[in-house]
Amino acid sequence: MTKTHLSQWAALQAVVDEGSFQKAAKKLHRSQSSMSYAVQTLQDSLGINLLEIHGRKAQLTEAGEALLRRSRSLTSMAQDLEKYAVNLKQGWEAEVHLSFEAIYPFTDLMQVMARFESESRGTRVQLHETVLSGSSEVITQKKVDVAITPIIPQGFLGHKLGSTKLILVAHPLHPLIELGKQTEGQIEEDELVQHLQLVIRDSGTGERIKGGWLKAEKRWTVGHLATAIALLKGGTGFAWIPKSLIEGELKQGALVPINLVHRASFELPFYLVVPNPTSLGPAAQLLAQIIKQHHQKVAV
Repeated sequence: MTKTHLSQWAALQAVVDEGSFQKAAKKLHRSQSSMSYAVQTLQDSLGINLLEIHGRKAQLTEAGEALLRRSRSLTSMAQDLEKYAVNLKQGWEAEVHLSFEAIYPFTDLMQVMARFESESRGTRVQLHETVLSGSSEVITQKKVDVAITPIIPQGFLGHKLGSTKLILVAHPLHPLIELGKQTEGQIEEDELVQHLQLVIRDSGTGERIKGGWLKAEKRWTVGHLATAIALLKGGTGFAWIPKSLIEGELKQGALVPINLVHRASFELPFYLVVPNPTSLGPAAQLLAQIIKQHHQKVAV
């Protein structure tokens, strides 16, 4: 028999993550007194001080920090085990969660989801569109069953699916396009600094990742690629946009590539990551399989 319980370790983790007993109690839908009691009995059982209170903030001791790291693996494994048991009981999940990076081609997503819908036995799907660190966050926090991401977080494995091309574009009447005509497409990166750049907001809630070329002093941050494309078509700014999303605009001349001397485009890879492979239910397994098969077919 163990001296401690998973609920005690979960309480400790919440207190550390939220910074106080009050916030931790709210997160776990428990009373503040029950949270305090859980942590205190945990310390008493171990005979070690895990937390020190400084003002209103709870901070880990050195021993507490070492034990907390191991406890996270323990509670995560227990959650995976319970989820797997639910999947075994149900035989087929009622719902699966799929995250995809905003740069992932919509044509591929639609084809994948159309096939899954036909074979899913009515399973509901939660789609999570992510950007930069948000793509890693949903994996490390195991918020999704399957993820399509350009970033494989440390400690996880990824299956290479393919890549997408991003090109630098602007409105045909944008000064950079006019400059390109005068210089026969030989635009230096320094010329971009003087103009407004549109970037997509990182969807993560923790430490953000700064991606792409961000030297422009003038910069607008938007929530979605669709917003950036609409602004570009209206004559505002320049931006790196996945070519697959603006094929129509490029053909119509509504958007025009900016030809830099050293780099006019670049390829960004994307991978399939399954955060909880040991607890994956049959519906999520089917979705992952369909995604792999789709890209194997496209690559042929």
